[in-house]
Amino acid sequence: MEVSAIHNHHFHVQPKLMYLHFQGIGDMRDHAAVIQKAIGKTGHKS
Repeated sequence: MEVSAIHNHHFHVQPKLMYLHFQGIGDMRDHAAVIQKAIGKTGHKS
């Protein structure tokens, strides 16, 4: 997987939001595991 873009859509929004685009080639289950691990590192509770 690789990050293809990171940016914001609105300059004066609070809290500041950033949009991350990523892409990869391969098994979607493997990608889902990578994404789940990355979200887990943010400390965000879903």
